[in-house]
Amino acid sequence: MDQQLLQRTRYQLQTRFRHIKTSEIGNFERMCQQVFEWLENHPILSSVLQHLDQVQGDHHEEIQLILNTDDNYGSRYYSLTVKKDRKKDYESEFKGYTAATLDQHASACLQVLRAAQKRPNLEFCCTLAIYLTREYYGIGKKKGMNDAFEDMRDKASHGLYEYLDEHLDGVNAVNGLMQKYKQSTEWFQREHLQQITEIGYEGKKGERALALHLQQYIFDQGVEFSVEPASVSGEADLVLLDPSGHHTIIDAKYIKSNFSRSDIVRKIAEGFNQVARYCNDHNQPEGFLAVFINDNINLNIELENNRGFNFLNVNNYVIYYIEINIAERPSASKSGKAKQITIAPADLFEQIKELQE
Repeated sequence: MDQQLLQRTRYQLQTRFRHIKTSEIGNFERMCQQVFEWLENHPILSSVLQHLDQVQGDHHEEIQLILNTDDNYGSRYYSLTVKKDRKKDYESEFKGYTAATLDQHASACLQVLRAAQKRPNLEFCCTLAIYLTREYYGIGKKKGMNDAFEDMRDKASHGLYEYLDEHLDGVNAVNGLMQKYKQSTEWFQREHLQQITEIGYEGKKGERALALHLQQYIFDQGVEFSVEPASVSGEADLVLLDPSGHHTIIDAKYIKSNFSRSDIVRKIAEGFNQVARYCNDHNQPEGFLAVFINDNINLNIELENNRGFNFLNVNNYVIYYIEINIAERPSASKSGKAKQITIAPADLFEQIKELQE
């Protein structure tokens, strides 16, 4: 994704969250609805929302309990969670705010906004504000109902926005590096990459040699990364680690010149399936599949495309696809017409299903 598209996406994210942060109680529900609809249809951020929905923590049950209570102004909720009053037999087992990680905090902020969207009134928002701030609000207090709504709105929207913005940076940075690698290798290193698949590279051959070459390129760009120990699904070719502790999964596949269409479909399906499993193991919402092709073919894979991203959604994990053709390209007068191969998502999912059985 180029910098102009990144800048525009960030501008859109800022603008939409500004609508929430400046909304009054009367139009808060509609502003949230508009922002969530945009996020849920965004090629990158939709997967981040899905990830936050799956983050484990007490906040899911806690906010659902708050939704189910009729505690006006949250006075009893404050007493139970902040003052630690003894609970009565008929009362719910509230825990208060317990998020211990940034993922849990962002997930809690998302759930708070969704809950407030369902019950957009000052009394209910007061309880949500107590959950996030551990402060007391009420008539005659230093902070009243309007303060509670504003604190809930500002803290929840800020926590979710910061997480989305940070994640947007990480995905786009990796996508930009992958596109530069594709351009560099296809323009200047086709012969070199063909040689290392046969002769070897740092003791590796074929697919592993290409993966190692990609690792070295990423390292040369100054990106901090590590290759994690094997997970339950095996060892991914490359796991990037950013300063915030988030991992980005990259796996490489190699399509040889003698591959049939069925071989190609199966190899690419294996790649998508493996990256999805690695994402599950590392608790990440998306990953990257780099496919090296050593053949004079044109692959037409009918993937989803939005704002410059090609991706396939596998088990609610978004897998971005980068194709790198390293085959020797004869001159236009001698090359003839490249073989066209079309692959539909149904072809890939059929193979993925077989692999998962």
